[in-house]
Amino acid sequence: MTFRSAVLVRPNTLEYQETPLRDLRSWECRIRVAWAGICSTDLAIYHGHYPVPLPLVLGHEFCGVVEAVGDSDFSSLIGKTVTAEINNTCFSVQHSEGLCIHCSHGRPHHCSKRTVVGIINHPGAFAEQILVPVRNCHVLPDVLPARLGVMVEPLAAAIQTFEKTPLRQSDTVVVLGAGRLGALIAQVATCTGACVLSFCRSQETAERARRLSIQHVYPCPDICTMTEIIDEITYGKGADIVVEATGNPDFLNLALELVRPEGVIALKSTPGRPTPHFDITRLVVDEITIQGSRCGPFDVAMDHAFRYQKNLNQFIVAEYPFDELPAAIEHAGRGGKVVVKIGG
Repeated sequence: MTFRSAVLVRPNTLEYQETPLRDLRSWECRIRVAWAGICSTDLAIYHGHYPVPLPLVLGHEFCGVVEAVGDSDFSSLIGKTVTAEINNTCFSVQHSEGLCIHCSHGRPHHCSKRTVVGIINHPGAFAEQILVPVRNCHVLPDVLPARLGVMVEPLAAAIQTFEKTPLRQSDTVVVLGAGRLGALIAQVATCTGACVLSFCRSQETAERARRLSIQHVYPCPDICTMTEIIDEITYGKGADIVVEATGNPDFLNLALELVRPEGVIALKSTPGRPTPHFDITRLVVDEITIQGSRCGPFDVAMDHAFRYQKNLNQFIVAEYPFDELPAAIEHAGRGGKVVVKIGG
């Protein structure tokens, strides 16, 4: 038996292929994919800006129904609608030779043996079926519409920003970029009670940010305007945290202009391109912390998705059938969260 997969055979070229079903390993489960989301990492890989080994089935934001498990101890999952964490680590894959150095020190997201669903050496969710470690699965609550299951992974990534640097209500947070991830980060920060300012590139992205109940949204500001706004709100102190979520590495220097001394610049973009010029002297003199973060807590993200599902539904700008995945990817390149309905 086979199932259909959309395989990226080279940059900008997808081929629908019939993929043979195989027997499950003891640590795996088979999921019939219902929905998949398209994010900026998918776009960067698709266009060749983020080089990974090809051919590859993209897609790491997804939900679906568990059809089979490799270990009968997990048979209660069969028939459940789940999403899954994307890092396949020593813990989830159960390597026979034991834990790697990072897993043994409690850093499984940095597992030296890991593969990453839809990104590095593991087929993703732009397919009718996907095999993932059963220990990575999270059962979606019945009260959460299945379509919003695709939002759990990016929400977890947004939440991780403030797991690394916890927010106080007195903090001022600036989010550069109100695209797919940037808008979610701004919304998560807003829910903590912090003062959140979202700077975005267009009226369209500004409107999407407002749908997520982000109050302070500024479309198309220039650098002087941004500096004046932050100086006025913070009485000249500067932002406590500046989140760079534009996908443009040149904006790192802009973040330096906006953050206060001893503040934090949180990097969330994975554009696949280096930053050619950066003022390291300013970084050192002002004692600024540079923070990277990616994957986050799925349990917290599912709770957030349930509580704010009305906003998240409005955040999704388009829905495409699986047969029209190339058109969906093209649409996602124009902004907003695009989801793909793959199965029932």
